[in-house]
Amino acid sequence: MVTHPPRKTRFRLLVRLYRTGLVTRRVPSERFQASNYPPFPSFLGARSVHPLLREAPNRVLYNIVGGVISPLFANVYMRRFVKGWKTGGHEQRLDARIINYADDFVICCRGTAEEAMSGMRTMMSKLKLTVNEQKTRFCRLPEESFDFLGYTLGRNYDCRTGESYLGPRPAQKKVDRLCSAINELTTRRKAWRDVEELMSRINRKLRGWSNYFRIGTVSKAYRNINSHTRYRVRQWLCAKFKEQGQGKQRFSDQYLHQELGLYQLQRT
Repeated sequence: MVTHPPRKTRFRLLVRLYRTGLVTRRVPSERFQASNYPPFPSFLGARSVHPLLREAPNRVLYNIVGGVISPLFANVYMRRFVKGWKTGGHEQRLDARIINYADDFVICCRGTAEEAMSGMRTMMSKLKLTVNEQKTRFCRLPEESFDFLGYTLGRNYDCRTGESYLGPRPAQKKVDRLCSAINELTTRRKAWRDVEELMSRINRKLRGWSNYFRIGTVSKAYRNINSHTRYRVRQWLCAKFKEQGQGKQRFSDQYLHQELGLYQLQRT
């Protein structure tokens, strides 16, 4: 199995309209002229709103790093690679399938990883794309695991039987990032905030996170997040109401979830 996150700089797909024609085959190129349609990047949410210096007749090169359309153009560009992988016979010859989202992808194969890696590098070179060497590697399951789209894919264990199985689970860095966001919301310097407002902010974070991380083995991550969230909310309430100690008696689990409405992550 070969993993290959971003090429060049992450999501720095610079919409090569004048070189590839990927978009201008269906959309008139004059629409993208800076002189005729300058707001093109801005209304798509681009952080960097400017045409790059290199231009060609009737076409312009835009930097849409961070824009909402960035994954779309990444998919458009990656389509050439995925299509070439299939039409070139790599998928059938190596029994190697590509799973991708935008410019992140994994090549799944058995016993042909080195050939798949070599073929991938050759095709990327022809497309004038640079492989991120720090994030591209071989991964042999089930001995190893890898992260993809926020999940860690590898060996898991059944908590009841202890048997091992292959599957996804939320990546630890995603769990840590959510806990850090909860820490920021419940810091003592924000004890002035209304309880209802704090609960609303925390619940939005938890619901949004769980709406994405709800497949695979999530029980352990959910337990850790719930426990951490209750601890931080108690600390915040103790600071706000000048409560001594850890506040477990006054602010019990039942009180936090039923009275204050704190959201609890649960499998559905």
